[in-house]
Amino acid sequence: MDATFLVLTLSATQAMHNPPQLLLDSNGTLQIVGIFLQDSTMRVIHTTTFSDHTVSDSNGIVANTEDFIHLPHISDPYMLSTSNEFIITGCGVRATLQGEYRNGSSNKYTTHTSIISECDSTCSSNMFREHGARPSARTQNHSRYCSGHDGCCHAPIFADSRPKKVDIKITKENYASWSANVPYAFISEEGLTDRWYTILNRSDLWETKYLSSPLVLRWAVKQGFPAPADNSAQCPGDVASNLCKSEHSNCQQEHGGFTCYCSTGYQGNPYITNGCQAIKKSKITVQKEIDEFINEVAILSQINHKNVVKLFGCCLETEVPLLVYEFISNGTLYHHLHVEGPRSLPWSTRLRIATEIATSLAYLHSAVSVPIIHRDIKSSNVLLDDTLTTKVSDFGASRYIPVEKTGLTTRVQGTIGYLDPMYFYTGRLNEKSDVYSFGVILVELLTRKNPVSYLSIEGDGLVSHFVNLLAEGNLVQIIDPQVTEEGGEEIHEVAALAASCINLKGEERPTMRQVEHTLEGIGGSKTPKKDGMVGADFDSDSTVINCITSIREGQGFQESSRRYSLEQEMIMSSRYPR
Repeated sequence: MDATFLVLTLSATQAMHNPPQLLLDSNGTLQIVGIFLQDSTMRVIHTTTFSDHTVSDSNGIVANTEDFIHLPHISDPYMLSTSNEFIITGCGVRATLQGEYRNGSSNKYTTHTSIISECDSTCSSNMFREHGARPSARTQNHSRYCSGHDGCCHAPIFADSRPKKVDIKITKENYASWSANVPYAFISEEGLTDRWYTILNRSDLWETKYLSSPLVLRWAVKQGFPAPADNSAQCPGDVASNLCKSEHSNCQQEHGGFTCYCSTGYQGNPYITNGCQAIKKSKITVQKEIDEFINEVAILSQINHKNVVKLFGCCLETEVPLLVYEFISNGTLYHHLHVEGPRSLPWSTRLRIATEIATSLAYLHSAVSVPIIHRDIKSSNVLLDDTLTTKVSDFGASRYIPVEKTGLTTRVQGTIGYLDPMYFYTGRLNEKSDVYSFGVILVELLTRKNPVSYLSIEGDGLVSHFVNLLAEGNLVQIIDPQVTEEGGEEIHEVAALAASCINLKGEERPTMRQVEHTLEGIGGSKTPKKDGMVGADFDSDSTVINCITSIREGQGFQESSRRYSLEQEMIMSSRYPR
């Protein structure tokens, strides 16, 4: 990548290593081990030293935390991605991580520090070593390590944040009983707590006082370009032309700066001339896209709903046919959950979005002449307009289900993480498959975790981990801190609804109309019903179809925790990418 666009500080420290190391900071504490253009991230290793000396006042407030907590120094244009977590060890310890983050949908960072993560760690007396509060390898099962009750806890960190300070408080009874109770806090890439069990139980760790942890950072291009405007995803023309050098690339305004991506159908480096190269497609692949295109046109021509994206036209004149939709200006739900700053999507908005998705799916299942199964419900297929009103999109995988049939056997299609396990195993498609996928979105809204990539320390995916924690009454470990702060009792109601939707047995899942009514009740919605149908507003204008005539006609809980091991088997064996 051209150094003009990604400024790295190379310190003299790298000359001391063989082979040389690429360092991000002048102190030599952040070593770069990978730069990734496809999602504007980099992986770094943070190396630090610490002390065992702890001083606490009569209230248990720990002083001089800088002696044993060295946070990574992250400065513009870098920030933590959503793939990191805050880890604290110790007994009777509450740790609060403070830092700065982007304010709402603005591209500017707040100038004050706010809480970006917090965690409580407790343990029993038999988990201490003689020299301090460390989990005992003799008594601790590492497969359940860092549960919050074993001398270690871990918690998510707001995305696009920069850590600045850690406040630690030890409860009086723990500090009085364990004078050697030395907490330690650090930040690490998420999903590695099972490895931290082994590392933190090494005897030489407490002798060397030397620790390295991996982090995932986001980056954006800022140097040499004007400050980005607020509330816009579009790059100014001069920025796009000077930054994104490849012909087949596009510029996005994000992370407080600008980034480049190869256009759909291309891959490579968008920052250099001819860096994005076409992905070659076979004639089989092209025919499949044409078939999906025709099916999508047929599906969308039957849909007229305010929460479904509209089709305005289509064209078969190119090798890969094109669809023309209404312009939805505010990105996807995925973007707002996993890319935007922590305060850009409050709980009340998440609940409303969930209700609108449910309303649109209930419409597809029960209000059209022939029921439609979407078949690929996921957060990246949920678009949001300027008012954050929901628009369900991407009907390329959708299928009609004749009223007289209870299901349809099809080739399995969908996205792993959202895909109904029973549909995967049987190929039998019905509306309950959409219910399952919607349940995953509810989990995603509650946790702000990515269902596609999330993996717990036990090796479980997001759904199975959620079900396990729900059965244990310990959901607080995975719920998004912002949801915990704002959601109140509604969190439990939505969590229970999500659990019913992701039930392994399709026949035990609710219908989307039942889901819609439940969410309306939780949110206190006053949306009127129409003739007993779903609570949706129907647009009076007709969907416009301007397709050329060459389109071929006629184409158109505890037990649950155990059962969800099937989903992991499904993920490992899946060979059906979208």
